[in-house]
Amino acid sequence: MRATFFTTVLVTLASAVLAAPTNSASMEKRGNGGRVTYYSGYMMANPACGGVAPNDDDMVAAVRSDSQFKCGDDVTLWNGDKSVTVKIVDHCESCTFGEWFDISKSAFSKLGALELGIINDIAYWNWSKH
Repeated sequence: MRATFFTTVLVTLASAVLAAPTNSASMEKRGNGGRVTYYSGYMMANPACGGVAPNDDDMVAAVRSDSQFKCGDDVTLWNGDKSVTVKIVDHCESCTFGEWFDISKSAFSKLGALELGIINDIAYWNWSKH
């Protein structure tokens, strides 16, 4: 009886792991030590990636044109236990520090108070494959 119980538990656990949905877009790019600032208003007009100009409420980001992150990538940013996922829609020519994300006001407020203006040592993961 005991062997049957443990066998049943193991088979159930194995089935659950194998049946769990997998995300085909893996966390292929990750790091720590990123920097986050925010942009708004006229700075959001004419995004480098094309499409409609975002607004302060959209969860979007601009990165350096030579960044490892590309247009359309979804990137999750962490500041301690706070996180936000943003889509790369623009380039930030003034972002000169390593992995610098210039994000919308709404996205920034999920990581810290707007009054901070800048948050250093952000952790980031890219969920997209481009």
